Amino acid sequence: MRLHRAPVLDRDADDIFTLTRQGRAFYSEAFAMPFPQRRYDQVPTRRPGGP
Repeated sequence: MRLHRAPVLDRDADDIFTLTRQGRAFYSEAFAMPFPQRRYDQVPTRRPGGP
C-alpha cells in the first residue's frame, strides 16, 4: 500500500469494518450457519485501473 493512502484508510476504517461485520451477519442469516472461517483478514489493494 502506498503511504499516501494511509489517511484515507484511517478515515474509512470504521465504515469498512462495519460493512465487514454486516456482511458476515448477512452470510449467517442467508445460509443459516455461521461464517465458515474463524478469521477474516482484509488487505487494502490498489483498485483496478486506478492510481
